[in-house]
Order: sequence, then C-alpha cells, then structure tokens
Amino acid sequence: MVLEGMVREIQASKTLLPQASIDTIYFGGGTPSLLSALELELLLNEIYRNFSVSQQAEITLELNPEDGNEDHLGALFQLGINRLSMGVQSMNPDILAFSNRNHEAQQSVLAFDAARKVGFQNISVDLMFGFPGQTLEQWKADVMFWKGKNPEHISLYSLTVEDRTALKKWVKSKQVFLLEEEKVAEMFHWTSEFLEEHGWEHYEVSNFARGGFRSQHNGNYWKGIPYLGIGPSAHGYDGEHRRWNPRNNVKYGKAWREENGIWEEELLSEVDRFNELLMVRLRTAEGLPHSEVPSIFLPRLVRQWECIDGDYRLLESGKFRFSKAGWLVMDSLLVDLFEG
Repeated sequence: MVLEGMVREIQASKTLLPQASIDTIYFGGGTPSLLSALELELLLNEIYRNFSVSQQAEITLELNPEDGNEDHLGALFQLGINRLSMGVQSMNPDILAFSNRNHEAQQSVLAFDAARKVGFQNISVDLMFGFPGQTLEQWKADVMFWKGKNPEHISLYSLTVEDRTALKKWVKSKQVFLLEEEKVAEMFHWTSEFLEEHGWEHYEVSNFARGGFRSQHNGNYWKGIPYLGIGPSAHGYDGEHRRWNPRNNVKYGKAWREENGIWEEELLSEVDRFNELLMVRLRTAEGLPHSEVPSIFLPRLVRQWECIDGDYRLLESGKFRFSKAGWLVMDSLLVDLFEG
C-alpha cells in the first residue's frame, strides 16, 4: 500500500520541481534497504518516467548493515544506485546493544566488503559518539578502524536525547548519565584533526569526505535548492513552501489509494527563509557570504555576529563562518542570530 502510494505521489508531483534536471536521488529517512531490488526498481523507473534525471546523478541508498548481503548489493548496483550510506554507528558491542541496533559489528564489515566487491566506489559510513560511559580510547578505536577501511565519506553524530524516547526517560530518572560535554568536545576535536590529517575534508559540522566525494544531495539541501520528498514523513521544499506527508504508513497509503494525497503545507515568510539560511549555511565549512544575506537583515546580523565569542567564529572579511568550537555550540549561537 505504501509503495503504491509512493508511485502515485511521484506521478502527482512531476510539475513541482523547477529544475530542468534532477541530479540527486536519495532513498533514506527510514529503512529503505528493506525494500527489494524489484521494489526499488519500480520507484526508480517511475522517477525516470516523470522527471528528467541527469546521467551523472548521485543515487544514494541508506543501508542497514544487516541488509548488506552480496546478492542484494549487486542487484542495487545494477539498478544504478551508486552511493551507499551505511549506519555502522559503532564497532563496540556494548554500544550497539545500548543503541538498540539490530546488527553486530562484524556485519558492518561484511556489508562494506560486499559493497566494494560488487562495485560500489562511493560509500559513506555513519558513526556515533558521546554515549554514556564511552571513553576517548573506545571512540578512537572506532574511527581508526574505519579509517583503515578507507570509505569515501564519513558522517559523525553525537548522541542526542530526543523527546518521547527510552533514553529521555532513563536520563530523567537518573538511570543513565550522559557523557560530560568536555569529553564529547574532546572526541569531536580529536576526530576532526585525525581525519583531516589522513585526507578527509571536514566540510560540514558532521561530515568528512575524500576529494570529490562530498554528499551532493546534502550539499543541495544546505544551499537551499528546492527538493521533493516522497513517502511517509517525507518533506519537500520549493523555495517558498514547505510540504510534508503524514508519518503513519497506513494513513499515507490510504490517502493515495482513496484520494490525491494529504500533504500539509506552509508558506515560509521572509524571516523563516532567512533563519533557515543561517541554520543550514553556518553548518558548512564555506559559511555564508555577506552577499547572500538579504539586505534587510544584514546590518543586525553583522552586529550580532560581532557579539559572539571570538573562539566560536572565524574573522573573515565578507563571510560568516563558525569555528569548529562554534560548531559544537551552534544551536545556542543561532538563537541570538535568528530574526523574530
């Protein structure tokens, strides 16, 4: 039912993107590797039928390591999927158990090796740090192991406490104590120095890439380029409007079976678009040039920028850029920079 709904949504959305050609396709935001190659082929064919897709398009699939058997990966590669994003998280069994992952550490290695064997030459691995009780030495072991596997891209994420989760409940009841901020910062700074020393560019707060292997899809998002989201929970943006689908699979499928979808939508104000510009561009190593800030907001932004602690910002003429220390506390810094 969900797959049928996605096909219908693709057909109904073919006039919503202004670009002459699509240059990135991303299967993610859930467990897309659970889809069979035939199901993915169905979706890709529908995209090709309804949109103009660049021959050099970056086509990414998020992969759970437990789904990475050689036959399945070979079929994905033959479909034209040319980039994998693997949710490794950790090589430490205790940390994997704490984070409730369904795979064992060795499955990540087997999936990575199988992907290489069938032809994938653009693989990203996701690693997480900042777990309760995690030591710097344990974290270094994870990073150094994957440095040895030489993926083209590495994404690093610090553990965060989300509302309505078991972790939130454990922290509130003091069953679990979060790692001290100083230790999290030490892990972040060591990793940045280590990976840059060994050839990965730290091009965005959470992302490192070998030369030529930055995530094109995420890069388009950070530049504010319009994109289309298909499927339950998916979000889209046309430059002025934000659109999103219901989270519930049954509700989503029923809406596309019985009617023409049930998108929700909001018109972003000039202030909304400015705040989003700050939020995405200040995550990147390039930062935000003064020339790209709407003139109505620039004078105040310059004044507020000068009030930020010098350790958290880089002094560059004509550009706003956070330092790596600033990236760590970016959310709190942005509060003073936002309008409204």
